[in-house]
This record gives sequence, C-alpha cells and structure tokens, in this order.
Amino acid sequence: MLAEALSRHGLTLDHVRRTNFGKPFVDSDIDFNISHSGEYVLLACAKGMKVGIDIEMLKPVEFSDFEKTMTPSQWEFIKSSTFPLRSFYKYWTIKEGVIKAEGEGLSIPLQEIEIGDESAKFREHTWHFKEVDIDEHYFAHVVTSANIGMDKMPILSMNFE
Repeated sequence: MLAEALSRHGLTLDHVRRTNFGKPFVDSDIDFNISHSGEYVLLACAKGMKVGIDIEMLKPVEFSDFEKTMTPSQWEFIKSSTFPLRSFYKYWTIKEGVIKAEGEGLSIPLQEIEIGDESAKFREHTWHFKEVDIDEHYFAHVVTSANIGMDKMPILSMNFE
C-alpha cells in the first residue's frame, strides 16, 4: 500500500527514513501514516500537510487503565454515553491520530489533547479529523493539519480476512 501511494508522487520505499521518534517519513512535502487493527490496515497519504490515522477494533477495555489519557469532560462524556465503549474509541482514535501526525509518539500527554466537534487542539496546533467508516466493529479517524475537504482525502485500506 505504501509503495503504491508513494509511487503516485514519484517516490519509492527507498525514500523512507525514520525520525528520532521512529516515525517513518520521506524528504518531500508528502506525509503518510499507517494504522492496523484486527483484519484491517489503513494508510493515509497527504501532500502539503501532516496526517495521522488510527483504527481500533472495538473490544472491551478497562476504563480505569486509561484514566490519565482523557480530560475530565471527555471522561464525563464517555461515562454518560449510551454507548460508552464507542465514545471511548472515538476519542482514542482521534488522540492517536493527533500524536501520530505530531510525530512524537506517546511522549505526548494524551490528556492535553482537547477534542471538539470537527477539530482537536494540542499545544498551538489545530488538527482536523474525520471518522473513517470501515466496519461496525471498528472505529477509525484520519487527522490532518489543514482544514481540507476531508471527503477529498483518499484512504487506502486492506482487509486480511
């Protein structure tokens, strides 16, 4: 998938390097991010902006294990939700998309990521997100640094059933 996406921009896998945080990148204005869970792999690729993507298979989690990853208002929303697990994964996949786009991995304090209706804020950056509808048993979001028509963002996916 990555080879195909890069070839559309005249690049090959030989152009891929890693940052000090381990994030793969290419020396151009192309950014990409890959996520996988269960039977799916997703790839987001963008020109002229940063991008992050996360997919998670819906499975039970012990909410107390994630207490420090959400703001108090996010926890209140999750706990009062009709579907708390889906609400948790909505926030989680957005936060994962942000930290992957930022490129610093889990060194970023997840609790500091504020999430609104269509954008998230971390430090001085505003990140725009859109849910990626894959399967009722999965939750996925793509996050970008530019407010583009998210319907124009091509997402490549593979199912390994």
